[in-house]
Amino acid sequence: MTFPADRKPLILVIATLGLVTLLLFLRRPDTFLNPQLWAEDGALFLVQQREQGLAALFNSYSGYYHLAPRLIAVLGGAVPLLYIPLFYNMAALVVALLVALYILRTGTGLGPHPIVFALALFLVPTAGEFFMNMASVQWVLAVAVPFLYAQPAFTEWKRSLTSAGLMVFIGLTGPFVLFSLPLLLLRRLTHGKITPQEALFSAGVLTAALIQGFNVIRSYEENTGNPVSFNCYQVLAERFGARMYFGNLLPKTWPVVTAAAAVLFLVITFAASPFIEQGQRRRFALLWMAFGTTTYLAALQRFSFNPLVLDPFGRGTRYFYLPYLGFFFVYLLMAASKTRLRWIGRAGVALMLFSSFTYFTSPPLEDYHWKDHIQQLERSGTATVPINPHWHIELRTQ
Repeated sequence: MTFPADRKPLILVIATLGLVTLLLFLRRPDTFLNPQLWAEDGALFLVQQREQGLAALFNSYSGYYHLAPRLIAVLGGAVPLLYIPLFYNMAALVVALLVALYILRTGTGLGPHPIVFALALFLVPTAGEFFMNMASVQWVLAVAVPFLYAQPAFTEWKRSLTSAGLMVFIGLTGPFVLFSLPLLLLRRLTHGKITPQEALFSAGVLTAALIQGFNVIRSYEENTGNPVSFNCYQVLAERFGARMYFGNLLPKTWPVVTAAAAVLFLVITFAASPFIEQGQRRRFALLWMAFGTTTYLAALQRFSFNPLVLDPFGRGTRYFYLPYLGFFFVYLLMAASKTRLRWIGRAGVALMLFSSFTYFTSPPLEDYHWKDHIQQLERSGTATVPINPHWHIELRTQ
């Protein structure tokens, strides 16, 4: 992964920002036109920030820390409550734009133009409700992780310190630093000798992993529910493969031939990815395949008693984002290849874009009339406020 000394032309930066914003508007127009709070945005980050202030930064939830959304909530403390839904959504947009710009800067030398990788983040087959809410910024930030690992060996302290700092920040915003540990091993095998600068980067990764790992272990609760009968074919062929290539167009009960074809194409992709042109393209492909695989396996483990609740166009949207994005990136690399792999890549890109456009724009969230509840809060000093998805939060004047 090369880091050009010159800055990207301003016109390219503006075009990237504009196109990313347009894609997110097309996928979630209601988040711009009629912003609503979503789940943990209100019930966790807003409420705890109002009640605990800066102390809420050190609260873990679901077994790990959420540094980025907690910081956004702290900044939101200076925003009138009436505009909090819009502020949170725009903060999620800013995070998406920053990740896109980071990819624009670091994604050179891979074949496709870096702007293609930046836009791919928002063209992945997934229910659009995943985008433009603060509770999901951890998944968007995690996209930068394989790009950080794919950098050339560190020889400069500035770049090493910056990358280590980014890994700590992203690592403390979700569990993904734990899923990235195999990538650290791949980096060590690729670059060999550990320089002091490389040691600093590794220390940043391991520090964040130890902190999040300790919290995961401390909060672990064994699932004692009754397991649901399922088989790997249902999970991998129907839920993962067929949805990735055929989207939300076909019924949930998939024809055997369709699902089998999806599995076959998945296997071909996995088998072909190590044969991408040797060098940084191959390393990048292997890093993403490893990262997507560990992320999806972690999701299956979490829902081991009923993996069939996971659906990329339903309840399990976020758990498919990084694995699907990994495949999308690999297909883009193959499509730019000069070998016969380009046909696999082009077919994969076409199928994933087709899948994405079967469910491209999400239906708007239910309007709970946030303004009316804030006016009630100002009159009575307390209010029970409904938020999506059918949650309620208790607010009091401060």
